[in-house]
Amino acid sequence: MMTRDPTVNSHRRLGHVLIVEDDPGFRAATKRLLTGQGYSITTAASAEEATSVLDDDSLTAVLLDLHLPGTPGMSVLQTVASRRPELPVVILSGGGTMEDAIEALRHRAVDYLRKPVRPPDLFGALERAQRKWPHPSAPRTPPSPPPTQRQGVEAVVERLLQRVVAGEVEVPTLDPRALRIHELARQPTSGIREVLELMGRDPRLVAAVLARANTGFFRADRIIKSLREACVLLGNRQVFSLCFEALVLNTFEVRSPVMRDLWGRMRRNTAITAEIARRIAKLVGAPHPEDAFVLALLHNLGEVVLVQLVGELVDAGEVALDLGELAVVTADWHERFGAALATAWGLPVAFGRFMGCHHEMGEQASADDVAMHHLLMGSYTYALELGLTYFPQQHSLDASWHFAMLGLDTRDAIRACDGVTKLV
Repeated sequence: MMTRDPTVNSHRRLGHVLIVEDDPGFRAATKRLLTGQGYSITTAASAEEATSVLDDDSLTAVLLDLHLPGTPGMSVLQTVASRRPELPVVILSGGGTMEDAIEALRHRAVDYLRKPVRPPDLFGALERAQRKWPHPSAPRTPPSPPPTQRQGVEAVVERLLQRVVAGEVEVPTLDPRALRIHELARQPTSGIREVLELMGRDPRLVAAVLARANTGFFRADRIIKSLREACVLLGNRQVFSLCFEALVLNTFEVRSPVMRDLWGRMRRNTAITAEIARRIAKLVGAPHPEDAFVLALLHNLGEVVLVQLVGELVDAGEVALDLGELAVVTADWHERFGAALATAWGLPVAFGRFMGCHHEMGEQASADDVAMHHLLMGSYTYALELGLTYFPQQHSLDASWHFAMLGLDTRDAIRACDGVTKLV
């Protein structure tokens, strides 16, 4: 069925894209993703539906799957080339060959993307396509804004990062038990004895386990006070993960009054994101869902250490900024702080890779890394959709896009995550 975005004439839109895709889940997810970025969207499920709307002169680009039922997508590409030669076409295909790519480019396709595609790659392809063949109604790139205070704040943050990398600024030290806990969580033979031995007499870990067992999600009709009973109720894997979470997040102590409330919100987002990631990993059949939990817990810690260190500068009067400015600077710099923190902690390479680069994967990324990227970002964005935001006016890409890239129906993902906010 063909659908049209009713806001197609809005002056705020980045352009009007025709999505030609027979997979209804992928088509809907891509539409939501691009609409959220500011595009107007028309969708078509077949070549016939696509060619019926090509004369719409408001179209600024076509996103085309070559493998369509009936008439192939290459026929649509040829029709566009003959009827609308000024209209750029980006190919998006899951099973194409090199010959398909060459044939598509011969018929004036401007880009060829393979599924699963990363959102930044898709945005970049559409931006380049519309810039290469600008449509008369396409918006023009606004001029660069004049220098602002943000540049001064970024200079402070850049110097701070340099000092962290050089070891001149002390960062929190990770409890060595954390990695041992992760090793035990991956071993199928680990039992309650190992759990209790590892926790020992640490009151923080005991408190974390008892608190989780007494949340609305787990507790029945009475308060659970026995640690052994709490471990049985939660299950060994849940307890291992909970101890890892407590050891990692308790590493950070945000003393700044300005940042303390922010850290509380960030902490809850991090904990829920990690639990969502574990559940989604189970849903897609990952062999070690605990790995997804750990990576989800770690991947955004660059934000936390940046907030902690910048908060100290704010309290000392060395820099002045509000939370809106901090949100922008954090978005730009948190991956670099994450990489520095991973190095300081001596974490495994895989952990450091995602702490330092999780929003955009490199071109040489493996299929497993791309899948983990979608799992992490889908979990994080779904946590934001559940209301677990921490910066003012925080928003994100549509989680359903990332779930679709994992081959999941969004409804199944939502069911898997039912009740997750009751855990923290």
